[in-house]
Amino acid sequence: MNRPWFREANSLDFEADGLKCAMRRGPLGSWCGYVGIPSSHPWFGLTYNATIKPTKDMLGPRDRQDYGPIDLLCAAFSTKDIEKEMPISLAMRVHGGLTYSKDHEPFGEPDGLWWYGFDCAHAGDLIPSFAEQRFEFQRDDIYRNQSYVVAECQSLAAQLVRIK
Repeated sequence: MNRPWFREANSLDFEADGLKCAMRRGPLGSWCGYVGIPSSHPWFGLTYNATIKPTKDMLGPRDRQDYGPIDLLCAAFSTKDIEKEMPISLAMRVHGGLTYSKDHEPFGEPDGLWWYGFDCAHAGDLIPSFAEQRFEFQRDDIYRNQSYVVAECQSLAAQLVRIK
């Protein structure tokens, strides 16, 4: 079996669009990506399920991987008008939707930034620890490698910078 996760580091820090980004391996070996926003950002301190007024960009067509399934389920049963109010987790287009919002990156201490993050351990993602233990996975599951997660962090940072 090809094991690309053995050729990658377990963490990576970088900047995108002037925002700090951090990538960490989750407990199952899948990548998680995080972007930190400063206190001057309008979403500073808001959890990923806080509601905001969406822009046209947030309402446009999307890839199915941009959403978390729980977020979609909640939106489907909500009586709220999605064009007037939506959770931040649905507003941002990132792999599997946002799954993290705290005043520190995982395993870190509060650092003056508010961090939003996502993970790559969803249906359709090849999860390294499952593959190593020979648990069942679908042949078409995809390993979300370091370069994929860097691109997702860059995309999330660009989206967050556009919020006014």
